Amino acid sequence: IAAPTSRKPKQFNVRFDLLPNSLNQLTFSTYLTRGFQIGTDTGNGARPQGDITTEPHNSAYTLLYNRTFSPTLLNEARFNLTKFAFNEIDSSSNTNFGIPRVEIESLLRDGRIRFGANQSETTPGDFSEKTMEFRDVVSNVHGNHGFKFGGEFRREFNDNNLNGGSRPLYTFASLFNFANDTPLFYQINADPVTGGPADAQRHFRSNSYGFFVGDDWKVRPNLSLTLGLRY
Repeated sequence: IAAPTSRKPKQFNVRFDLLPNSLNQLTFSTYLTRGFQIGTDTGNGARPQGDITTEPHNSAYTLLYNRTFSPTLLNEARFNLTKFAFNEIDSSSNTNFGIPRVEIESLLRDGRIRFGANQSETTPGDFSEKTMEFRDVVSNVHGNHGFKFGGEFRREFNDNNLNGGSRPLYTFASLFNFANDTPLFYQINADPVTGGPADAQRHFRSNSYGFFVGDDWKVRPNLSLTLGLRY
């Protein structure tokens, strides 16, 4: 059987630099990555009903601001925003995810017969992940010391939906069991309270903090010491 796969990745980059004067520099940069992929499931005989179309969107935005206060004092500020997201329910509109994954074990001599799209928590995938980060670094040269200190704050947003696990997977020993609706194995993520499909929508939030301080000390023309602390 033929199992064709199609991939069409694209990436776009835009950057702007603004120099209002010799003491200030402002930069904006972004990378936009767009993907398109149609995957065939050979496990179900490459039937079109199991094809999955994925269109992931990766975005990265960066804003930089450098301020020169004096020949020996510089401040560098940076803000980042990244996002990864795609929704296979929308992109795979021709795939009927209402049909469960069904497998019959003894129908074929060398394997199973399968139909329906593959069953997993990420089939269909519905992802939305974002990260925001702010960082500031100050550099100062004083005599034979080069001081540098700064900190950063990062916040992560996880809004993934793992409802693909709510689609059932049924395995039958033979055609007779399949006709009598008596599977020997079934799999589904169910709500332990109601017995219905579980709500797998996530809204996780997490924060990270960090700071550092360092000193490059030119003790002698042929001897330098680097001292620092990072948390």
